[in-house]
Amino acid sequence: MFRGVSTFIIIIAGGSFLRVLPVALADDPAAFISGTVTDAQSGEPIPDVNVLIVGTHLGRATDINGRYFIGPLVPGPFLIEFSHVSYEQIRDTVYGVPGDTVTYDVRLAKRSIMLEEVEITAKYPSSAYLWSGTGGRVFTRKEIEGRGIRAFGDLIRLMTPGASVREMGPDVFIDLNKSNPRTTRLAARDYLQSTNPLIFLNGMRIGKSPQELNFLIKPEEIDEIVVLKGIQADMYGYEGRDGVILVNTTPQPPPTGLSLFEKLLYVSAALGASVLVSFVLF
Repeated sequence: MFRGVSTFIIIIAGGSFLRVLPVALADDPAAFISGTVTDAQSGEPIPDVNVLIVGTHLGRATDINGRYFIGPLVPGPFLIEFSHVSYEQIRDTVYGVPGDTVTYDVRLAKRSIMLEEVEITAKYPSSAYLWSGTGGRVFTRKEIEGRGIRAFGDLIRLMTPGASVREMGPDVFIDLNKSNPRTTRLAARDYLQSTNPLIFLNGMRIGKSPQELNFLIKPEEIDEIVVLKGIQADMYGYEGRDGVILVNTTPQPPPTGLSLFEKLLYVSAALGASVLVSFVLF
């Protein structure tokens, strides 16, 4: 007897629980919903919009034509939600009709994404003093003095024995990544494409030009010179692909007094004036 009563209670309770599910039972006339989701401005269909019956696990994503179809559903009111990462979310109440398909089309407005203002600036390391100190070849004034170096090209040869250094008057063509015999005859590629390293002088970028480097950078004025190549020059970006040379100098003060030539000139002028005065007076 108790077993029969228990079975009866379970059946009644189970039936009551199933009646609250959003999915229609087999004996009930089910409701369905379908429609198309489009862009509110262009009218183009929007694929991959998440369409969800709120409070349930029922839902679909729109296809490539922006269409969706959901069902079977329990007839009556239900809350439907449309969401997409690029569009504003929409929720609305729709009434499901027993045994029928309700058409519900939606137009979604694009989501406004506010970004903070970002300022982008490009800045080169200002001088050799900003060098990280990892790798590279460094010469100071003390190491340069007493070596008899009179030209910038000769100093680069000393610092980087494997480099190719070519000079044409005051111009210096440098290739830190190749080993060529020293020569003053310029190859054709030097006119077409400079392999010169990127050069900074006292924090000022003077670039990759070979022009007048022997005139601009005097070894006797150098306080510190750093030669970077390969991964050591990566912090300077694409322009550092041929290496980087950082130079800090202290320009020499102009010489005081008169040079020997100037003294001879003044003596000659004085003697000429004396002869002229003597000729006029006597």
